[in-house]
Amino acid sequence: MGHLANAGALIVQVMFGLVIGLFFFRLLMQGLRVDFRNPLSQFVYRLTNPVLIPIQKALPVVNGWNLAALLITFLLTLLETWLLYRLAGFGLPLLALLVIALAMLIQFAATALLWMIIVRAILSFVSPDPYNPVVQTLYRLSDPILKPFQKLVPSIGGLDLSPLFAVLVLQLVRVLVAAPLAEFGLAMIAGGA
Repeated sequence: MGHLANAGALIVQVMFGLVIGLFFFRLLMQGLRVDFRNPLSQFVYRLTNPVLIPIQKALPVVNGWNLAALLITFLLTLLETWLLYRLAGFGLPLLALLVIALAMLIQFAATALLWMIIVRAILSFVSPDPYNPVVQTLYRLSDPILKPFQKLVPSIGGLDLSPLFAVLVLQLVRVLVAAPLAEFGLAMIAGGA
């Protein structure tokens, strides 16, 4: 891949990463019932509603989880995957494209959750303002991942080790789920699927 294609790939990854992140966090915020009055929630809802509201007529919200947001997140990842491979000079068969896009979405979700847990662990050392909307959102989004580990792993001398184990599990998801899935998709290309 040439320098121009590399620059194009970087731009595609950054732009799609921001938009995919926006819809992914909408999915999480709605599913985990982050306070709607929170300014961060209102920002995300305001930006995603024009796209999601028409689609929600066909794909309703189920148990608080916005299926339209999930669909848009996947479709954006699909488009990003296709663009990246086109920039690299490769075409992808549809089935391989779907598998690789799913692997990229799993990778993105695990990485986003991993960073939320790392930021939360760092914040725990500085005693952040619990009324800060960003802190409230971060805790609300990371609690479902950390709570099971907090029950299994006791604090040692007041030090909560649950983030360490949560990060390990998320890394394992990246290595044992996303990476093999991507390799399977690439093998489909080599096999002419």
